[in-house]
Amino acid sequence: LTVREEPQTAREEPRTLREEPLTLRELTHRLVAQWLLVAGVALAALIAVAAWTFLVTPRYESTAVLWIQQQQESGLGAMAGLAQAASSVPGSSLLGLGREDLDTQVGVLQSFRIAAAVVDSTALMVEVGTPAGIRGKVVEIEALGDPDREGKLTLKRSQAGGYDVTVEEPHESRRSLGSVASGGVLDFAGYRLRLADFPPDSVPSKIRIHVLPRYEAVKQLRKHMDIRRQESTSRLVELAYQLPDREMAATVLNGVVAEYVAYKTHADRSDSRYTVTELRRQVAAEADSLAIAEERLRSYQERADVVAPEEEAKEQVGRQAELLLAQDKLQVERTGLAQLLAVIDEHAAARETDPTVAYRQLATFPSLITNRAIQDLLAALLDLENERSALLSRRTEQSRDVVQITERITGMEEELRRLGTNYLESLDEQLSSTSGGLERVNDVLRTYPERQMAYLRLYRDRTMLNEGYLILQRQLRLAEVQEAIRSEGVRVVDPARVAHKDDPEFPKPWVNLFLGLVLGLAAGVGAALVRDFWR
Repeated sequence: LTVREEPQTAREEPRTLREEPLTLRELTHRLVAQWLLVAGVALAALIAVAAWTFLVTPRYESTAVLWIQQQQESGLGAMAGLAQAASSVPGSSLLGLGREDLDTQVGVLQSFRIAAAVVDSTALMVEVGTPAGIRGKVVEIEALGDPDREGKLTLKRSQAGGYDVTVEEPHESRRSLGSVASGGVLDFAGYRLRLADFPPDSVPSKIRIHVLPRYEAVKQLRKHMDIRRQESTSRLVELAYQLPDREMAATVLNGVVAEYVAYKTHADRSDSRYTVTELRRQVAAEADSLAIAEERLRSYQERADVVAPEEEAKEQVGRQAELLLAQDKLQVERTGLAQLLAVIDEHAAARETDPTVAYRQLATFPSLITNRAIQDLLAALLDLENERSALLSRRTEQSRDVVQITERITGMEEELRRLGTNYLESLDEQLSSTSGGLERVNDVLRTYPERQMAYLRLYRDRTMLNEGYLILQRQLRLAEVQEAIRSEGVRVVDPARVAHKDDPEFPKPWVNLFLGLVLGLAAGVGAALVRDFWR
């Protein structure tokens, strides 16, 4: 066997990327070499953008501006005032002060409630696709129908001068609804649509009407309506909405503003009325409780004979002190007089002195010596003693005149003794009476703490209820005044206006053409680079 070696043939190497990068000059030369491709792609893109710009249905934007004022919360009192004062400090918006309330109001503007009300009032479920423009110039909605139905109505011009109507619904085959003339009424799922009476020179050959479900119309309204703050430090809110129907765009936006203003005004006034009603109810309940407390206090005062416990206590304590002082004084005087009488009786019984002379010592007692009767009696005794001494100088003791004077002196001294004994008995009676009065005062004072505590509890309840009643009365008056002078919390700065027909928001021809040119050049350069790579 012989092995023959085949001659090696040159194999074609696969195309690979350049290991060395292109310079800017080389890249420029390559693009210039393919200028026809770049220009063609750019021109095609520009023509496509221009055709789309001038054929697409224009959309008009309507805007409105609201001034939403700081919300006043009556229930927060000092905290609401503090928050309002803090929000007025320069730079407070950077900390978020006052932003929360405004964000809440923006959320209300974007709510389903507002959108659904506007959809119902403007019949946004009905859209006119062809001819594009103002819906009111094509069809008028006289009545709304089933909110869950969806259908596409196509009206084609017939030879008889009217329109043949067909409808296409989801999951249903196309069907005919008959014919309708200009100015006639078309019924579909409860909707009553009246066609406009078109002028002879502008009768559309085809009309397309799209009936949306209510939830879909609400969703589209919430999606396409733009609500934002104008500046971070202001309380101005701008609303914008775009539609091919420029009149409907302004109508929808004004409907949103009117619905929001009505809702916020109603909510604020409802809150105010609820506050006033609740305060009136609380005031009435507090008045009833106060009347009951006052009646309890009055009944207790009548039952316990209590008018002013503190003053009464002061008087009773003063009376007790006076009775104690009088009792001590009488006790001292009675003890002294009893001791003096005991000494006199003892001396008289022992015959140490003349009994009449002994009883004459009673006149030296401090309380008796100041007595006028005792003084007169002592003066009479002194006169009789002087007269008796004068008679004894001339006569004997057995003399009739001396005996008469002596008997008169003895009788007066016996009368002095009876006065001392009677005075002692009167002291006993005074002492007993004073002790009884003191005991009564002590009995009253012993019951006073319980009476005072009961009175103070009733008086405290009455006082607290009265203070609460006055506070509620002041709050009620303030709430009534605030309700009377309450201003609307939102003001319409700029209502929505109908955009000019020559000023659509979309598309912008010159902007679109410039962007189309930029896009075409980029696409042309890209195509040239790809072609050069695969060459």
